[in-house]
Amino acid sequence: MAQQQQLNQMQAFFRQQQQAQQPQQPIPDVITDPQAYHAHVTNQFEQRMRNQEANFSFRLAHQAFGETFENAYGEMIQRAERGDPTVVRAVMASPDPGAAMVNWYRREQTLSMVGNDPNAWFERQLDERLKDQKFSGALLEKMRGGAQQAQAQNGGQAPVVLPPSLNRMAASAPVVPREGDMSDTSLFDFAFRQGRSQR
Repeated sequence: MAQQQQLNQMQAFFRQQQQAQQPQQPIPDVITDPQAYHAHVTNQFEQRMRNQEANFSFRLAHQAFGETFENAYGEMIQRAERGDPTVVRAVMASPDPGAAMVNWYRREQTLSMVGNDPNAWFERQLDERLKDQKFSGALLEKMRGGAQQAQAQNGGQAPVVLPPSLNRMAASAPVVPREGDMSDTSLFDFAFRQGRSQR
C-alpha cells in the first residue's frame, strides 16, 4: 500500500507538471466536433495505459532493487520539489520508468563519488590501496600466480622469445632471371646451373 501511495504521488506530481506546461483544454463537444472528441477520448485512454505501464514498471523495479529504488524515488521527488522537474519528466517519458529512475540514481551516485575525472579517481584509489600491506601482498601473489601459470603452459620453463622468422625478412639481393625461352632446358639451367654457360 505504501508503494502504491508513492506511485500515486509521483503520477499526481507528474500530471501537475504537465498541466502547468499545457493548460487544460475543454472537452470537445461530441456533436459539433466529433473528430476532436474522438481524439480527446483516444488521448485519455492512451494516458491511462501509460500510467498503468508506469505502475507496473515501478512495481517490478521496487521488487528488483528494493532500497535502491526507494532512495532513487526519494531523491527524484526531492529534486522536483526543489524546482527541478526534468528528472521526473525524463523518467516518466521512458518506456520503462522504474528502471530509468534506478539507472539515473546510480549514475548520480557514481558521479558524486568519482567526479568528472575517472582516471584521477582511479589513481587516488590505487595509491590509497597500495599503502595497505594486505592489498599489496595480495596483488603480488596474483602477479606471481600469473607468471607461474605462464610457465606451466610452457612446460615449466620460462617463456622463450624467438627471433623473427627468416621468411619475413627481405632478400638481400633480388634474383633476376636470365633471358630464356621458358623451355625445360632453359628453366633447368636457370635453377641449377646459374653461372655456367648454357647448353
